Amino acid sequence: MTSIQIDAAGPSKPFKRFWRASGFSPGELLLTPEMRATLAIVSGAPGHGVEFLRPHFMLELVRASRHGQRITYDWTLLDKAMDTMVEFGFRPFFEIMGNPSGVFTCFTEKDDILLWRDFVTALVERFVSRYGAEEVKKWYFETWNEPDLPWWQHGERGFLNYYDACVAGIDAVDPGLRIGGPGTARTMSDMFKAFIAHCDSGVSAVSGDGPPRLDFISIHEKGVQQHLEELTPDSLGICQREMLAVEHIRQHHPRLAHVPIVNNECDPQVGWRDTHSWNATSYVAALMARIIDQHQKLMVDDAGVDYELLANDNGFIGTWGHRTQLAYFGSKVYTKAQHEFVTDQSALGTEPVESRFSMVKKPSQAVMDMMGLLGEERLAYSPVGDRLGVIPTRHSDGRIAILLYNSVDRIRASGEEAVHLDLALPPGQYSYALHALSGDLAFGAWESMGAPAEPSDEQLARLRVLGEPLAMGGGRADGRLQLDLILELPSVHLLLIAPKSGAPTRPEVRFAEECRGLNGHRQVILGWAPAEGFARYSLAKATSPAGPFTPVSSHILAHVAQVDVPDDGCTIVITAESLDGQRSQETWQALPISSIKR
Repeated sequence: MTSIQIDAAGPSKPFKRFWRASGFSPGELLLTPEMRATLAIVSGAPGHGVEFLRPHFMLELVRASRHGQRITYDWTLLDKAMDTMVEFGFRPFFEIMGNPSGVFTCFTEKDDILLWRDFVTALVERFVSRYGAEEVKKWYFETWNEPDLPWWQHGERGFLNYYDACVAGIDAVDPGLRIGGPGTARTMSDMFKAFIAHCDSGVSAVSGDGPPRLDFISIHEKGVQQHLEELTPDSLGICQREMLAVEHIRQHHPRLAHVPIVNNECDPQVGWRDTHSWNATSYVAALMARIIDQHQKLMVDDAGVDYELLANDNGFIGTWGHRTQLAYFGSKVYTKAQHEFVTDQSALGTEPVESRFSMVKKPSQAVMDMMGLLGEERLAYSPVGDRLGVIPTRHSDGRIAILLYNSVDRIRASGEEAVHLDLALPPGQYSYALHALSGDLAFGAWESMGAPAEPSDEQLARLRVLGEPLAMGGGRADGRLQLDLILELPSVHLLLIAPKSGAPTRPEVRFAEECRGLNGHRQVILGWAPAEGFARYSLAKATSPAGPFTPVSSHILAHVAQVDVPDDGCTIVITAESLDGQRSQETWQALPISSIKR
């Protein structure tokens, strides 16, 4: 048995929750009802568990017409896509990537460089006017994705000129906005080295008065090389390769050594379109927790790296085996990723309203829900073994959230580990609850159903329940909490502890995203404001406001749920329950579909 001692009554260190980001390709998916539904579900992660979105090729949504040195723009589609992200509470990690209507052909001629600068100025001015300067200051602007691969076709000099123009274009609006790069794919590629050198001691092709500013340095390091077989990821290798970049900067460009580091494609695997069954299991959830913990220990604690952001590029729409946060069931086949990107502008924004599909949460999203509840202070704890990990945290109001994982870099490994958790608490009375992700859960249940391509409404409802972290019980504690746990390999556990408090705040409904489910029935994705403190949510529905009510789901950590509702309307009750059992409720009425104005 492994003994883990945690001092929640003692001193703590700041804990930067640097993993709260996701990405996908192409940006035009934001114009489809399927991506709206995806964002609605993902937006319910507690504590902004997924805050930043990084779609590729967003600028392909801008239509342009060039007449010599004069270019006019139609922003309609880009506006709609950006509004979708902001509407659901996300902040863009905006790649300045794409060529509006193909009108930019050269980044080596001064006139063309200045035209790109002016385009970036117009772009950012539009964002500021639509969303406000203070909001846009919280975003990130980044270079073209992976310019050391064929996505970029204008050479090294052209890329440096392009970056100079991007910086100048943004500075013309607000020098306080964040911009960085290069978002390279290959470890220590020539493009990466040239970019860093240029930002250290080069001369801007626009201003001519020194190097352009650089607010963060982004790279892409993943767990394995692309392969059709289910290769075992090398999680430790991600940090080791990132450190090569850090050490290069510290040795050759010490002026930039303080610049924050970003890995915004830190995936266990390369290749979105390749399916791997372990993407549907708790293996990937435990591996994600392990990778985040390794970055904290090896990069932040040991190497003193200012680690700004880590993202899993798993916001795509796809099946159980794809690198996605949700499993999609519907008539569309999502095979397009950035490697086969083609935009048919005439088809964008014309998606039929009655597109039919359903989604099920996968462990890759469920673990983000769990990690979103971690606090901003990190607690001291006793060392643990290689495959066990613990992330003990505390919130400023005294709540405690502890994540434990059992994970190894072997896909087929299994077993279990007995753990004795000994937690010293500040004086007072506390309640606690334990949640877990282990086994195949929803995916295993789907297989036992016969792996239906079109699950019934009842089957989908069952899979959604199993897609949430499993409630493992709870209790009360006073001064000290000792628990004996069995951590399966792989698994993730989240222990929540809170002082006694009053009833949670009312879970007021924020949005109700409607769509037709896979089987043609009405489906509502309901999102509500999170209660203050720790709370778990349950939903029940009835055809009459007086009941009787039928439970829909229970012990949800996220503040969003998918509910099938009849066309003639129903009443849904959302109950928020604190760890000590106190409750508050919100009632929401689904109107008859015939009365909804289209």
